[in-house]
Amino acid sequence: MWVSRVNLFLLLLSCVLSSLALAEKTKLPAQPAAPESFDIGVDHVKVLESAGSKLYLGTSDGFYILDTLTNEALLLDYDNGLISKSIHSVTQDPDGETLWLGTYGGGLVELVVKDGIPKTEIYNVRHGLNDSFVYDVEFDKAGDMWIGTWSGVNKISGDINKRANWTKYTVKNSNEGLSDDWVYAVEIDSKQRKWFGTEVGISLLDGDKWKKWDHNDGLGAGIDVVRKDVHDVKTALRGDHHESQISAQTAKGANYNYNPNYVVSMQLGPKENLWIGTWGGGLSLFDVESETFTNYTTRDGLPSNFVLALEFDKNGLLWIGTIKGLASFDGKSIKQHYQYEGLLSRFVYSMTFSEDGSFWVGGRKGITRIPVTAHE
Repeated sequence: MWVSRVNLFLLLLSCVLSSLALAEKTKLPAQPAAPESFDIGVDHVKVLESAGSKLYLGTSDGFYILDTLTNEALLLDYDNGLISKSIHSVTQDPDGETLWLGTYGGGLVELVVKDGIPKTEIYNVRHGLNDSFVYDVEFDKAGDMWIGTWSGVNKISGDINKRANWTKYTVKNSNEGLSDDWVYAVEIDSKQRKWFGTEVGISLLDGDKWKKWDHNDGLGAGIDVVRKDVHDVKTALRGDHHESQISAQTAKGANYNYNPNYVVSMQLGPKENLWIGTWGGGLSLFDVESETFTNYTTRDGLPSNFVLALEFDKNGLLWIGTIKGLASFDGKSIKQHYQYEGLLSRFVYSMTFSEDGSFWVGGRKGITRIPVTAHE
């Protein structure tokens, strides 16, 4: 059922949701005059997605569904269906009802909510999943599911409960066509080509043919360009797993504070070029036709060269989340926004645009709602 326990986040958010509900009924915009932030007491909000009146939050402490019309909130955690509360991806199934959650160590979660009651199924290694650490999920036009994990890529065609429908792609069985088994991002273009962002570059699967690119091909800015920004960043920001585990490919030349091959975020743009956020190498634009890279760094106006999140708005403006705030790029110039004021956290892990036009930004501790007039 819908969560009845009261926390600070829901108390703070209730006034915003009430205004949104009123706006929907009256068809009038309900926008605050300035950014509003809501501390939910979590380490970070890794994922933000919206669908209709629903706002989905994948956090380090569970999965929230917020209904901006009814003011109701559902929290999914250990008590009602999860074996890991750390959510790294949220994807809507083509059926329009099912959500797929990628978790940190808890496998792939199938979630359906009916009459306020969540029903979950968890798929893990025993079902065919490469790894219980799931970072991204995407569907192609055929309805096949593509899953990025810490042990390569899975493809599921047809009934998920039949092991024969699971296909596994790794560095080894792709003859090193897949750059690395640590896969953080999946994108599928209009030609149904599959793009994978890994810790040592990007890979393309076009039919049954593989291609790959890395820093040697131009991905990410060189250390001479970003040295100062890299020097100022603490290693711990990358995550505890890098203290004890290193991808086999990364280990060949590991630098914990700078890895331009490490794809932290990735988005296909309106022209179907690939935009890539790197760990210390700034923002890379990959022209898929010419197979060339253009890199953007703090020298071009980025708040930081550590790019955690990317999102396009309805006007084709690219929003860039970094460890030092938010920026936007119109294709000509980069503009910084709310680096130290306005945002709850200058660590921007996630972004989404809701039905009413509000811009939601996820960071450490919680989320910030930026009104339409402020981001247009």
